[in-house]
Amino acid sequence: MGIKQTGVDLTYSLITSSEQLSSLCHELSQSNVIAVDTEFKRETTYFPIPCLFQVATDELTACIDPFEIEDLTPLKDLLANENILKIFHAGRQDLEIFYFLFKQLPKPIFDTQIAAAILGFPAQVGYAKLVSDYIGVELDKSLTRADWEKRPLPEKQLEYAANDVIYLLQVYKKQQQALAELNRLDWPANDCSALLNEALYQADPSTAWTRIKNYPFLSTQEKRVASALSKWRETLAIERNRPRKYIFDNPVISELSAKQPTSLEALNQLKNIPAYVGRKYGKQIIGIIKEAINSNEPLDNKGYQRLTDEQNKTVKQMQQLVKQVAEKEKIDASVISSKKDLEKLVQGEKCLNVLHDWRYNLIGKRLAEMVE
Repeated sequence: MGIKQTGVDLTYSLITSSEQLSSLCHELSQSNVIAVDTEFKRETTYFPIPCLFQVATDELTACIDPFEIEDLTPLKDLLANENILKIFHAGRQDLEIFYFLFKQLPKPIFDTQIAAAILGFPAQVGYAKLVSDYIGVELDKSLTRADWEKRPLPEKQLEYAANDVIYLLQVYKKQQQALAELNRLDWPANDCSALLNEALYQADPSTAWTRIKNYPFLSTQEKRVASALSKWRETLAIERNRPRKYIFDNPVISELSAKQPTSLEALNQLKNIPAYVGRKYGKQIIGIIKEAINSNEPLDNKGYQRLTDEQNKTVKQMQQLVKQVAEKEKIDASVISSKKDLEKLVQGEKCLNVLHDWRYNLIGKRLAEMVE
């Protein structure tokens, strides 16, 4: 187990064998709280490639190399141990990695980005900002775009990765103190638990249409075409393990939905469609469009309809109220509710964050009354 010194006089271990991993996880299992982070690559794949795992307690920090270790079961068991709280920062992508690997999610978890937003930081605040503000240490973030698949990993990259967990528990403890002082200790719980919804990490082509930004403004027939093309593209991306954009981007779906070509000639005449789309996928696209046009299946698009003038007016009033409450509580308005959720609320949706827990008590009840 090689011990390396970081630039801040803290050490980390590089774990490259099953024996080392088993020993490390046994030691970590004695802790009540551990910090966790991952490094991965997915520029050319649909599914992420796990490249490095980082873990830490107050006493140790380790980088685990999954390329060198065949059996990661000790890590899987450690993350599944519900007696240990796992601390992440902006953990959704990290959780996706573990779900992809182990078909289960670490639990319980605490996300320092979620807590930071509740404490008045910007909603998407970075880890380096929290370390700077809470710990007084300036982290080097120059390797954000580093190639983590390359081996051997340079020592500078390993130090960078280790720093992503070395301070995480200290940040967590500072946040617990701050949350307690504001009587908000239980506020992060619901948002952290929401990250443990396995549906977030399951590839589901049937919901791929939600990625089309202009979907609410399409006609019913256009929505059918957009839904069908999105589902087909997602399925193909999964089968080939390639990013969606490698097949074609969302604007192509929007253009095809608007123009609805029913022949290869008509498809190839569309100026905003790259030529390769017709060459590689033309026949399939035409078939999908024809089938969608002739379909009578109901659309599952609740919350994705265009708002009426009256509903838009109500949303603006809601946004103003949310802004006022956010200023009073000294937190970002988007943490209380996004505009998209307010739009869904006026369209009758009830399964929204703003209608649960602290948000409901803070403002959700008043927003619901405005709709009623």
